[in-house]
Amino acid sequence: MDFLELTNILLEDKPSRTLIERKNDLAKLIPEFSDSYDFDQHTIWHPYDVFTHTLKVVDGVDCDLNLRIAALFHD
Repeated sequence: MDFLELTNILLEDKPSRTLIERKNDLAKLIPEFSDSYDFDQHTIWHPYDVFTHTLKVVDGVDCDLNLRIAALFHD
């Protein structure tokens, strides 16, 4: 995966599907993401691990590249 491919994924209807399938490739491109995999936040306000939470936010914003990039890196 390169940044162009990542931007294309972020513009899909539901980017989380592809990002889950390609999470190892994402971690190769941006190694810090591997720290979010299965990282439990241990609060009642954050019922998901950090990566799942991030993907839900990415899917939840409008299909605008700037918004999706901001959502991907918000944590």
